[in-house]
Amino acid sequence: MGDLTDLYTLTPLQEGMLFHSLYSEGSAYMIQTTAILTGELDIVPFEKAWKKVIQRHSILRTGFIWEETEKPLQAVFESVPFSIRQKDWSSYGSDEQESMLAAFLQNEKAAGFDLSEAPLMRVTIIKLGEAVHRLIWSFHHLLLDGWSSPIVFQEVLDFYEAYRQGKDLRLPQARPFKDYVSWLRRQDKTASEQFWREFLGPMENPTPIPFESHAKRTAGHEGLEKQIGEATRALTPQVTKALAKLARTNKVTVNTIVQGAWAILLSRLSGEENVVYGVTGSGRPSDLPGVEQMVGMFINTLPMKAKIEPEQSLADWFKALQEQQSKVRQYEYTSLVDIQGWTDVPRGTPLFESIFVFENYPLGEEDEKEVGFTISAVQHFQEVDNPLTVVGIPGDSFSIKMMYATDRFEQAAIERTLDQLALILEAIVDNPEQSLSALSLLRPEERQHLLVGLNDTATNYPSDKTVHQLFAETAARHPERIAAVAGDQQLTYAELEA
Repeated sequence: MGDLTDLYTLTPLQEGMLFHSLYSEGSAYMIQTTAILTGELDIVPFEKAWKKVIQRHSILRTGFIWEETEKPLQAVFESVPFSIRQKDWSSYGSDEQESMLAAFLQNEKAAGFDLSEAPLMRVTIIKLGEAVHRLIWSFHHLLLDGWSSPIVFQEVLDFYEAYRQGKDLRLPQARPFKDYVSWLRRQDKTASEQFWREFLGPMENPTPIPFESHAKRTAGHEGLEKQIGEATRALTPQVTKALAKLARTNKVTVNTIVQGAWAILLSRLSGEENVVYGVTGSGRPSDLPGVEQMVGMFINTLPMKAKIEPEQSLADWFKALQEQQSKVRQYEYTSLVDIQGWTDVPRGTPLFESIFVFENYPLGEEDEKEVGFTISAVQHFQEVDNPLTVVGIPGDSFSIKMMYATDRFEQAAIERTLDQLALILEAIVDNPEQSLSALSLLRPEERQHLLVGLNDTATNYPSDKTVHQLFAETAARHPERIAAVAGDQQLTYAELEA
Protein backbone atom coordinates (compact mmCIF):
# COMPACT_ATOMS: atom_id res chain seq x y z
CA MET A 1 0.00 0.00 0.00
CA GLY A 2 1.01 3.62 -0.46
CA ASP A 3 1.68 6.20 2.22
CA LEU A 4 -0.93 6.98 4.87
CA THR A 5 -2.67 10.25 3.89
CA ASP A 6 -5.44 10.65 6.44
CA LEU A 7 -6.77 9.41 9.78
CA TYR A 8 -10.20 10.13 11.20
CA THR A 9 -12.86 8.56 13.41
CA LEU A 10 -15.65 6.20 12.36
CA THR A 11 -19.33 6.97 12.19
CA PRO A 12 -21.42 5.39 14.98
CA LEU A 13 -22.77 2.77 12.58
CA GLN A 14 -19.28 1.94 11.32
CA GLU A 15 -18.12 1.49 14.91
CA GLY A 16 -20.92 -1.03 15.51
CA MET A 17 -20.10 -2.87 12.29
CA LEU A 18 -16.40 -2.98 13.11
CA PHE A 19 -17.12 -4.37 16.57
CA HIS A 20 -19.42 -7.10 15.23
CA SER A 21 -17.01 -7.93 12.40
CA LEU A 22 -14.12 -8.44 14.81
CA TYR A 23 -16.14 -10.71 17.09
CA SER A 24 -17.96 -12.77 14.47
CA GLU A 25 -17.21 -14.92 11.45
CA GLY A 26 -15.38 -13.56 8.41
CA SER A 27 -18.62 -13.29 6.42
CA ALA A 28 -20.16 -10.66 8.71
CA TYR A 29 -21.11 -7.57 6.68
CA MET A 30 -19.67 -8.88 3.43
CA ILE A 31 -21.74 -7.87 0.42
CA GLN A 32 -21.51 -9.84 -2.81
CA THR A 33 -22.96 -8.60 -6.07
CA THR A 34 -22.96 -10.87 -9.11
CA ALA A 35 -24.08 -10.21 -12.68
CA ILE A 36 -23.83 -11.71 -16.14
CA LEU A 37 -21.98 -9.59 -18.73
CA THR A 38 -22.98 -10.62 -22.24
CA GLY A 39 -20.95 -9.26 -25.15
CA GLU A 40 -17.41 -8.01 -25.66
CA LEU A 41 -15.46 -7.47 -22.43
CA ASP A 42 -11.94 -6.02 -22.65
CA ILE A 43 -10.33 -6.84 -19.32
CA VAL A 44 -7.42 -4.36 -19.56
CA PRO A 45 -9.50 -1.14 -19.72
CA PHE A 46 -12.03 -2.71 -17.34
CA GLU A 47 -9.35 -3.16 -14.68
CA LYS A 48 -7.95 0.30 -15.42
CA ALA A 49 -11.45 1.76 -14.84
CA TRP A 50 -11.73 0.07 -11.44
CA LYS A 51 -8.31 1.41 -10.43
CA LYS A 52 -9.32 4.92 -11.49
CA VAL A 53 -12.51 4.82 -9.41
CA ILE A 54 -10.63 3.47 -6.39
CA GLN A 55 -8.22 6.38 -6.72
CA ARG A 56 -11.12 8.86 -6.97
CA HIS A 57 -12.85 7.80 -3.74
CA SER A 58 -10.88 7.84 -0.50
CA ILE A 59 -13.24 5.36 1.20
CA LEU A 60 -12.13 2.70 -1.33
CA ARG A 61 -8.53 3.22 -0.17
CA THR A 62 -9.47 2.94 3.51
CA GLY A 63 -8.49 0.37 6.14
CA PHE A 64 -9.34 0.41 9.85
CA ILE A 65 -7.15 0.72 12.94
CA TRP A 66 -8.47 -0.30 16.35
CA GLU A 67 -5.53 -1.61 18.36
CA GLU A 68 -3.52 0.74 20.59
CA THR A 69 -5.84 3.66 19.81
CA GLU A 70 -8.31 5.40 22.10
CA LYS A 71 -11.03 5.04 19.45
CA PRO A 72 -11.07 3.10 16.18
CA LEU A 73 -9.83 5.12 13.21
CA GLN A 74 -10.23 5.07 9.44
CA ALA A 75 -6.85 5.04 7.71
CA VAL A 76 -6.76 6.38 4.14
CA PHE A 77 -3.83 5.38 1.93
CA GLU A 78 -2.47 7.26 -1.06
CA SER A 79 -2.68 4.14 -3.23
CA VAL A 80 -3.69 0.51 -2.77
CA PRO A 81 -2.94 -2.67 -4.77
CA PHE A 82 -5.79 -3.86 -6.97
CA SER A 83 -6.16 -6.34 -9.81
CA ILE A 84 -9.11 -8.23 -11.24
CA ARG A 85 -8.98 -11.97 -10.62
CA GLN A 86 -9.84 -14.02 -13.70
CA LYS A 87 -11.15 -17.57 -14.02
CA ASP A 88 -12.23 -19.67 -17.00
CA TRP A 89 -15.18 -22.02 -16.45
CA SER A 90 -16.23 -22.15 -20.10
CA SER A 91 -15.41 -25.88 -20.39
CA TYR A 92 -18.02 -26.78 -17.73
CA GLY A 93 -21.75 -27.26 -18.20
CA SER A 94 -24.29 -24.81 -16.78
CA ASP A 95 -25.20 -27.05 -13.83
CA GLU A 96 -21.53 -27.44 -12.91
CA GLN A 97 -21.01 -23.70 -13.24
CA GLU A 98 -23.86 -23.02 -10.81
CA SER A 99 -22.39 -25.44 -8.26
CA MET A 100 -18.95 -23.90 -8.70
CA LEU A 101 -20.44 -20.42 -8.23
CA ALA A 102 -22.11 -21.40 -4.96
CA ALA A 103 -18.83 -22.86 -3.69
CA PHE A 104 -16.88 -19.79 -4.84
CA LEU A 105 -19.23 -17.37 -3.08
CA GLN A 106 -19.09 -19.44 0.09
CA ASN A 107 -15.29 -19.50 0.02
CA GLU A 108 -15.24 -15.74 -0.56
CA LYS A 109 -17.40 -15.23 2.53
CA ALA A 110 -15.25 -17.56 4.59
CA ALA A 111 -12.09 -15.72 3.53
CA GLY A 112 -13.53 -12.39 4.64
CA PHE A 113 -11.22 -9.37 4.79
CA ASP A 114 -8.31 -8.20 6.91
CA LEU A 115 -9.98 -4.97 7.99
CA SER A 116 -6.65 -3.18 8.42
CA GLU A 117 -5.66 -3.86 4.80
CA ALA A 118 -7.11 -1.75 1.97
CA PRO A 119 -8.85 -2.18 -0.36
CA LEU A 120 -11.64 -4.06 1.41
CA MET A 121 -13.05 -5.25 -1.91
CA ARG A 122 -12.35 -7.86 -4.58
CA VAL A 123 -13.49 -8.13 -8.21
CA THR A 124 -13.54 -11.44 -10.09
CA ILE A 125 -14.39 -12.06 -13.74
CA ILE A 126 -15.32 -15.64 -14.67
CA LYS A 127 -15.58 -16.66 -18.32
CA LEU A 128 -18.70 -18.80 -18.76
CA GLY A 129 -18.76 -19.07 -22.52
CA GLU A 130 -18.07 -17.22 -25.75
CA ALA A 131 -18.68 -13.53 -24.97
CA VAL A 132 -20.37 -14.39 -21.64
CA HIS A 133 -18.75 -13.53 -18.30
CA ARG A 134 -19.86 -13.43 -14.69
CA LEU A 135 -18.85 -10.46 -12.58
CA ILE A 136 -18.44 -10.99 -8.82
CA TRP A 137 -17.87 -7.87 -6.74
CA SER A 138 -17.30 -8.49 -3.03
CA PHE A 139 -16.82 -5.65 -0.55
CA HIS A 140 -17.16 -4.95 3.15
CA HIS A 141 -20.22 -3.00 4.25
CA LEU A 142 -17.93 -0.69 6.26
CA LEU A 143 -17.07 0.96 2.94
CA LEU A 144 -20.27 1.23 0.97
CA ASP A 145 -24.03 1.22 1.34
CA GLY A 146 -26.70 0.36 -1.20
CA TRP A 147 -26.83 3.95 -2.47
CA SER A 148 -23.07 4.15 -3.00
CA SER A 149 -22.44 0.89 -4.85
CA PRO A 150 -24.37 1.91 -8.02
CA ILE A 151 -22.44 5.22 -8.07
CA VAL A 152 -19.16 3.32 -7.97
CA PHE A 153 -20.19 0.84 -10.65
CA GLN A 154 -21.59 3.52 -12.97
CA GLU A 155 -18.30 5.41 -12.75
CA VAL A 156 -16.46 2.18 -13.59
CA LEU A 157 -18.62 1.81 -16.71
CA ASP A 158 -18.10 5.48 -17.67
CA PHE A 159 -14.32 5.20 -17.42
CA TYR A 160 -14.35 1.82 -19.17
CA GLU A 161 -16.28 3.29 -22.10
CA ALA A 162 -13.82 6.18 -22.36
CA TYR A 163 -10.74 3.94 -22.15
CA ARG A 164 -12.10 1.58 -24.82
CA GLN A 165 -12.40 4.57 -27.15
CA GLY A 166 -8.95 5.88 -26.27
CA LYS A 167 -10.37 8.93 -24.53
CA ASP A 168 -9.74 10.53 -21.15
CA LEU A 169 -12.79 11.13 -18.96
CA ARG A 170 -12.89 13.96 -16.43
CA LEU A 171 -15.56 13.76 -13.75
CA PRO A 172 -16.20 16.34 -11.00
CA GLN A 173 -13.89 15.86 -8.04
CA ALA A 174 -15.35 13.36 -5.57
CA ARG A 175 -16.14 14.71 -2.13
CA PRO A 176 -14.41 12.52 0.50
CA PHE A 177 -16.33 10.51 3.10
CA LYS A 178 -14.38 12.42 5.76
CA ASP A 179 -16.61 15.44 5.06
CA TYR A 180 -19.62 13.44 6.26
CA VAL A 181 -17.78 12.35 9.43
CA SER A 182 -16.98 16.04 10.09
CA TRP A 183 -20.65 16.93 9.52
CA LEU A 184 -21.66 14.29 12.07
CA ARG A 185 -19.45 15.85 14.74
CA ARG A 186 -21.23 19.19 14.31
CA GLN A 187 -24.72 17.81 15.03
CA ASP A 188 -26.61 18.73 18.20
CA LYS A 189 -26.83 15.56 20.30
CA THR A 190 -29.12 17.28 22.83
CA ALA A 191 -31.75 18.00 20.16
CA SER A 192 -31.43 14.45 18.87
CA GLU A 193 -31.96 13.00 22.35
CA GLN A 194 -35.03 15.15 22.93
CA PHE A 195 -36.57 14.08 19.64
CA TRP A 196 -36.04 10.34 20.15
CA ARG A 197 -37.27 10.41 23.75
CA GLU A 198 -40.49 12.13 22.69
CA PHE A 199 -40.93 10.05 19.52
CA LEU A 200 -40.60 6.63 21.14
CA GLY A 201 -42.19 7.58 24.46
CA PRO A 202 -42.47 4.97 27.21
CA MET A 203 -41.13 1.76 25.72
CA GLU A 204 -39.87 -1.29 27.60
CA ASN A 205 -40.02 -4.12 25.05
CA PRO A 206 -39.90 -4.54 21.27
CA THR A 207 -43.07 -5.25 19.33
CA PRO A 208 -43.40 -9.06 19.31
CA ILE A 209 -43.59 -11.06 16.10
CA PRO A 210 -46.52 -13.39 16.85
CA PHE A 211 -45.83 -15.93 14.09
CA GLU A 212 -42.43 -16.80 15.56
CA SER A 213 -42.05 -20.47 16.39
CA HIS A 214 -41.93 -20.72 20.18
CA ALA A 215 -40.80 -24.34 19.94
CA LYS A 216 -37.83 -23.37 17.78
CA ARG A 217 -36.78 -20.50 19.99
CA THR A 218 -36.84 -22.60 23.14
CA ALA A 219 -35.30 -25.73 21.61
CA GLY A 220 -31.75 -24.42 21.81
CA HIS A 221 -29.55 -24.07 18.75
CA GLU A 222 -26.19 -23.37 20.32
CA GLY A 223 -23.28 -24.42 18.17
CA LEU A 224 -25.35 -24.60 14.97
CA GLU A 225 -24.50 -22.36 12.04
CA LYS A 226 -26.96 -19.53 11.68
CA GLN A 227 -29.11 -20.00 8.59
CA ILE A 228 -31.07 -17.33 6.77
CA GLY A 229 -34.15 -18.38 4.82
CA GLU A 230 -35.81 -16.37 2.05
CA ALA A 231 -39.29 -16.23 0.59
CA THR A 232 -40.72 -13.80 -1.98
CA ARG A 233 -44.12 -12.69 -3.25
CA ALA A 234 -44.61 -10.72 -6.46
CA LEU A 235 -47.65 -8.49 -6.89
CA THR A 236 -49.35 -8.55 -10.27
CA PRO A 237 -48.37 -5.83 -12.79
CA GLN A 238 -51.91 -4.42 -12.39
CA VAL A 239 -51.57 -4.07 -8.61
CA THR A 240 -48.05 -2.66 -9.06
CA LYS A 241 -49.34 0.07 -11.40
CA ALA A 242 -52.24 0.81 -9.04
CA LEU A 243 -49.77 1.13 -6.17
CA ALA A 244 -47.71 3.70 -8.09
CA LYS A 245 -50.84 5.62 -9.10
CA LEU A 246 -52.12 5.67 -5.50
CA ALA A 247 -48.76 7.06 -4.34
CA ARG A 248 -48.83 9.84 -6.97
CA THR A 249 -52.45 10.75 -6.27
CA ASN A 250 -51.90 11.08 -2.52
CA LYS A 251 -48.41 12.64 -2.80
CA VAL A 252 -46.77 9.85 -0.80
CA THR A 253 -44.13 7.33 -1.80
CA VAL A 254 -44.64 3.67 -2.64
CA ASN A 255 -42.15 3.07 0.18
CA THR A 256 -44.57 4.71 2.65
CA ILE A 257 -47.52 2.61 1.46
CA VAL A 258 -45.69 -0.73 1.62
CA GLN A 259 -44.06 0.14 4.94
CA GLY A 260 -47.49 1.19 6.26
CA ALA A 261 -48.94 -2.14 5.15
CA TRP A 262 -46.26 -3.92 7.19
CA ALA A 263 -47.06 -1.74 10.24
CA ILE A 264 -50.78 -2.55 9.91
CA LEU A 265 -50.08 -6.28 9.62
CA LEU A 266 -47.68 -6.18 12.56
CA SER A 267 -50.36 -4.45 14.65
CA ARG A 268 -53.05 -6.95 13.65
CA LEU A 269 -50.87 -9.94 14.45
CA SER A 270 -49.41 -8.60 17.70
CA GLY A 271 -52.59 -6.94 18.98
CA GLU A 272 -50.66 -3.74 19.74
CA GLU A 273 -51.90 -0.29 18.75
CA ASN A 274 -48.38 1.19 18.65
CA VAL A 275 -45.83 -0.89 16.76
CA VAL A 276 -42.08 -0.34 16.47
CA TYR A 277 -39.99 -1.79 13.67
CA GLY A 278 -36.63 -0.90 12.17
CA VAL A 279 -36.28 1.17 9.00
CA THR A 280 -33.11 1.51 6.96
CA GLY A 281 -32.73 5.07 5.66
CA SER A 282 -30.21 6.67 3.30
CA GLY A 283 -28.64 8.70 6.12
CA ARG A 284 -27.61 11.42 3.65
CA PRO A 285 -28.22 14.89 5.13
CA SER A 286 -29.84 17.41 2.77
CA ASP A 287 -27.70 20.24 4.16
CA LEU A 288 -24.41 18.60 3.10
CA PRO A 289 -23.74 19.82 -0.47
CA GLY A 290 -23.01 17.10 -3.00
CA VAL A 291 -24.01 14.32 -0.60
CA GLU A 292 -26.05 12.53 -3.28
CA GLN A 293 -22.88 11.63 -5.20
CA MET A 294 -20.69 10.91 -2.17
CA VAL A 295 -19.46 7.36 -1.72
CA GLY A 296 -19.32 5.71 1.69
CA MET A 297 -21.32 4.11 4.47
CA PHE A 298 -24.19 6.51 5.20
CA ILE A 299 -27.22 4.30 5.82
CA ASN A 300 -28.56 3.75 9.29
CA THR A 301 -31.25 1.45 10.65
CA LEU A 302 -33.40 3.19 13.23
CA PRO A 303 -36.70 2.55 15.04
CA MET A 304 -39.93 3.67 13.41
CA LYS A 305 -43.02 3.93 15.58
CA ALA A 306 -46.43 3.75 13.94
CA LYS A 307 -49.72 4.31 15.75
CA ILE A 308 -52.63 2.48 14.18
CA GLU A 309 -55.71 4.73 13.99
CA PRO A 310 -58.55 2.26 13.33
CA GLU A 311 -61.12 4.79 12.11
CA GLN A 312 -58.77 6.91 10.00
CA SER A 313 -58.87 6.44 6.23
CA LEU A 314 -55.90 4.69 4.68
CA ALA A 315 -55.10 7.68 2.47
CA ASP A 316 -54.98 10.11 5.41
CA TRP A 317 -53.02 7.66 7.57
CA PHE A 318 -50.35 7.20 4.87
CA LYS A 319 -49.92 10.98 4.63
CA ALA A 320 -49.45 11.18 8.41
CA LEU A 321 -46.97 8.28 8.32
CA GLN A 322 -44.92 9.98 5.60
CA GLU A 323 -44.85 13.22 7.59
CA GLN A 324 -43.59 11.24 10.56
CA GLN A 325 -40.91 9.64 8.39
CA SER A 326 -39.74 13.11 7.34
CA LYS A 327 -39.27 14.12 10.98
CA VAL A 328 -37.28 10.96 11.70
CA ARG A 329 -35.00 11.65 8.71
CA GLN A 330 -33.83 14.87 10.37
CA TYR A 331 -32.23 12.75 13.11
CA GLU A 332 -31.37 9.57 11.22
CA TYR A 333 -27.67 10.16 11.86
CA THR A 334 -28.20 9.17 15.51
CA SER A 335 -26.51 6.07 16.86
CA LEU A 336 -28.88 3.20 17.61
CA VAL A 337 -26.90 2.56 20.79
CA ASP A 338 -27.65 6.12 21.96
CA ILE A 339 -31.34 5.80 21.09
CA GLN A 340 -31.61 2.58 23.06
CA GLY A 341 -30.04 4.33 26.06
CA TRP A 342 -32.82 6.93 25.93
CA THR A 343 -35.54 4.26 26.31
CA ASP A 344 -36.44 1.84 29.09
CA VAL A 345 -35.63 -1.16 26.90
CA PRO A 346 -32.88 -3.09 28.75
CA ARG A 347 -29.43 -3.35 27.20
CA GLY A 348 -29.16 -6.62 25.32
CA THR A 349 -32.84 -6.49 24.31
CA PRO A 350 -33.32 -5.15 20.77
CA LEU A 351 -35.51 -2.11 20.12
CA PHE A 352 -37.14 -3.95 17.23
CA GLU A 353 -37.34 -7.53 15.94
CA SER A 354 -38.21 -6.74 12.32
CA ILE A 355 -36.64 -4.37 9.81
CA PHE A 356 -38.25 -2.85 6.72
CA VAL A 357 -36.01 -2.04 3.74
CA PHE A 358 -37.02 -0.44 0.44
CA GLU A 359 -34.44 -1.60 -2.08
CA ASN A 360 -33.41 -0.95 -5.66
CA TYR A 361 -31.16 -3.26 -7.61
CA PRO A 362 -27.47 -2.41 -7.10
CA LEU A 363 -26.71 -2.58 -10.83
CA GLY A 364 -28.91 -1.69 -13.75
CA GLU A 365 -29.15 -2.44 -17.43
CA GLU A 366 -26.47 -0.89 -19.65
CA ASP A 367 -26.65 -0.07 -23.35
CA GLU A 368 -24.56 -2.64 -25.24
CA LYS A 369 -23.66 -0.05 -27.90
CA GLU A 370 -21.85 2.06 -25.33
CA VAL A 371 -19.79 -0.47 -23.35
CA GLY A 372 -19.88 -3.55 -25.55
CA PHE A 373 -21.84 -5.77 -23.15
CA THR A 374 -25.21 -5.96 -21.47
CA ILE A 375 -25.77 -6.57 -17.76
CA SER A 376 -28.33 -9.13 -16.58
CA ALA A 377 -29.09 -11.67 -13.82
CA VAL A 378 -28.05 -9.21 -11.12
CA GLN A 379 -28.02 -10.77 -7.65
CA HIS A 380 -27.22 -9.17 -4.34
CA PHE A 381 -26.09 -11.31 -1.38
CA GLN A 382 -25.74 -10.01 2.16
CA GLU A 383 -25.80 -11.60 5.59
CA VAL A 384 -28.51 -10.23 7.90
CA ASP A 385 -28.18 -10.41 11.66
CA ASN A 386 -31.72 -9.54 12.73
CA PRO A 387 -34.52 -12.13 13.00
CA LEU A 388 -36.74 -10.78 10.22
CA THR A 389 -36.12 -8.39 7.33
CA VAL A 390 -38.95 -7.30 5.04
CA VAL A 391 -37.69 -5.97 1.70
CA GLY A 392 -39.72 -4.04 -0.87
CA ILE A 393 -38.27 -4.48 -4.38
CA PRO A 394 -39.57 -2.18 -7.16
CA GLY A 395 -40.06 -3.55 -10.65
CA ASP A 396 -42.73 -4.24 -13.26
CA SER A 397 -44.13 -6.62 -10.66
CA PHE A 398 -43.40 -5.18 -7.22
CA SER A 399 -41.93 -7.89 -4.99
CA ILE A 400 -41.81 -8.39 -1.24
CA LYS A 401 -39.02 -10.54 0.12
CA MET A 402 -38.67 -11.81 3.66
CA MET A 403 -35.29 -12.91 5.00
CA TYR A 404 -35.67 -14.75 8.29
CA ALA A 405 -33.67 -16.66 10.87
CA THR A 406 -34.55 -20.31 10.36
CA ASP A 407 -34.01 -21.03 14.06
CA ARG A 408 -36.79 -18.56 14.89
CA PHE A 409 -39.40 -18.96 12.14
CA GLU A 410 -41.08 -21.77 10.24
CA GLN A 411 -41.17 -21.35 6.47
CA ALA A 412 -44.93 -22.00 6.43
CA ALA A 413 -45.48 -19.05 8.81
CA ILE A 414 -43.35 -16.78 6.63
CA GLU A 415 -45.23 -17.84 3.49
CA ARG A 416 -48.57 -17.18 5.19
CA THR A 417 -47.40 -13.74 6.36
CA LEU A 418 -46.28 -12.83 2.85
CA ASP A 419 -49.72 -13.81 1.55
CA GLN A 420 -51.35 -11.57 4.17
CA LEU A 421 -49.08 -8.64 3.34
CA ALA A 422 -49.80 -8.99 -0.38
CA LEU A 423 -53.53 -9.22 0.40
CA ILE A 424 -53.39 -6.00 2.44
CA LEU A 425 -51.66 -4.16 -0.42
CA GLU A 426 -54.30 -5.41 -2.87
CA ALA A 427 -57.06 -4.20 -0.52
CA ILE A 428 -55.35 -0.82 -0.11
CA VAL A 429 -55.19 -0.07 -3.84
CA ASP A 430 -58.72 -1.42 -4.27
CA ASN A 431 -60.18 1.08 -1.78
CA PRO A 432 -57.75 3.63 -0.26
CA GLU A 433 -60.62 5.54 1.36
CA GLN A 434 -61.63 2.68 3.63
CA SER A 435 -60.67 2.84 7.28
CA LEU A 436 -57.77 0.86 8.71
CA SER A 437 -60.20 -1.23 10.75
CA ALA A 438 -62.07 -2.25 7.58
CA LEU A 439 -59.01 -3.93 6.09
CA SER A 440 -59.38 -7.70 6.08
CA LEU A 441 -56.58 -10.25 6.16
CA LEU A 442 -58.90 -12.78 4.53
CA ARG A 443 -60.04 -13.27 0.97
CA PRO A 444 -63.86 -13.50 0.52
CA GLU A 445 -63.78 -17.30 0.15
CA GLU A 446 -61.64 -17.65 3.31
CA ARG A 447 -63.99 -15.39 5.24
CA GLN A 448 -66.98 -17.45 4.07
CA HIS A 449 -65.24 -20.66 5.14
CA LEU A 450 -64.43 -19.34 8.62
CA LEU A 451 -67.77 -17.67 9.34
CA VAL A 452 -70.06 -20.17 7.69
CA GLY A 453 -68.22 -23.35 6.75
CA LEU A 454 -66.49 -23.99 10.07
CA ASN A 455 -69.59 -22.97 12.02
CA ASP A 456 -71.78 -25.50 10.28
CA THR A 457 -71.64 -27.72 13.36
CA ALA A 458 -75.27 -28.59 13.87
CA THR A 459 -75.73 -32.22 14.95
CA ASN A 460 -78.65 -34.40 16.00
CA TYR A 461 -78.93 -35.64 19.59
CA PRO A 462 -81.76 -37.25 21.60
CA SER A 463 -84.33 -34.57 22.32
CA ASP A 464 -86.18 -36.71 24.90
CA LYS A 465 -83.33 -36.48 27.47
CA THR A 466 -81.94 -33.65 29.53
CA VAL A 467 -78.29 -32.48 29.22
CA HIS A 468 -77.35 -33.93 32.62
CA GLN A 469 -78.84 -37.30 31.65
CA LEU A 470 -76.78 -37.31 28.44
CA PHE A 471 -73.64 -36.40 30.43
CA ALA A 472 -74.25 -39.23 32.91
CA GLU A 473 -74.48 -41.73 30.05
CA THR A 474 -71.22 -40.44 28.57
CA ALA A 475 -69.51 -40.66 31.98
CA ALA A 476 -70.65 -44.25 32.29
CA ARG A 477 -69.26 -45.13 28.84
CA HIS A 478 -65.94 -43.21 29.13
CA PRO A 479 -65.22 -42.61 32.84
CA GLU A 480 -61.44 -42.06 32.40
CA ARG A 481 -61.60 -39.51 29.56
CA ILE A 482 -60.74 -35.90 30.44
CA ALA A 483 -63.90 -33.82 30.71
CA ALA A 484 -62.67 -30.46 32.02
CA VAL A 485 -59.35 -28.60 32.27
CA ALA A 486 -58.54 -25.46 34.30
CA GLY A 487 -54.90 -24.39 34.39
CA ASP A 488 -52.88 -27.39 35.54
CA GLN A 489 -55.96 -29.12 37.03
CA GLN A 490 -58.19 -31.57 35.17
CA LEU A 491 -61.18 -33.79 35.85
CA THR A 492 -62.27 -37.02 34.21
CA TYR A 493 -65.89 -37.61 33.24
CA ALA A 494 -66.31 -39.89 36.27
CA GLU A 495 -64.88 -37.27 38.64
CA LEU A 496 -66.99 -34.49 37.17
CA GLU A 497 -70.14 -36.63 37.27
CA ALA A 498 -69.42 -37.46 40.94
